Amino acid sequence: MLNREVEILSTEGLNFRAIGKITFKTAGRWSIPHLHFMINQADDGVYEAICIELQHFNSGKTIEESVKNMALHLLDFLSNNIQNESDIDKLIDCVDTNDMDDYWKQYRVIDFNLAKLGKDINSSLEEKLKKDIEKEYAKKYQEKIKEFEKQNSIGMTVVPYVDFDSISIKTNSVA
Repeated sequence: MLNREVEILSTEGLNFRAIGKITFKTAGRWSIPHLHFMINQADDGVYEAICIELQHFNSGKTIEESVKNMALHLLDFLSNNIQNESDIDKLIDCVDTNDMDDYWKQYRVIDFNLAKLGKDINSSLEEKLKKDIEKEYAKKYQEKIKEFEKQNSIGMTVVPYVDFDSISIKTNSVA
């Protein structure tokens, strides 16, 4: 375990428009914990999705696009780096730090404020995102399988170690 002290990334001046969490399924008995994200709307109008645990940042023209880009990026990252339960140590090294403390503080404040206002999970947006992510990842994964088969001249069934499971998102009234 690293348990490193680093400079805390500031959330000052950020305009968070949504929060959520994403889950992944694995081919083994082991699992990947829920990953939490926040969506910031930058001054230029671009939406930035931030996976708090893994410190992955992705952008898009809309909240939906930034979340989809983040989810696909995380799927690629996890599929390429997590093949079994011992590989989870790589993720532990990512989260064993304090550099995202401001993000976690903001996440909790936003979550409680949205709950207080009765603004919970955005089900229609979740369903749309889930379908878009599954469709895009399936297409991308099939392309990888074809490339693998072409390079290795073999025909075989390949199952991803990590696959998309579910997503939940909460948006504020302005988003």
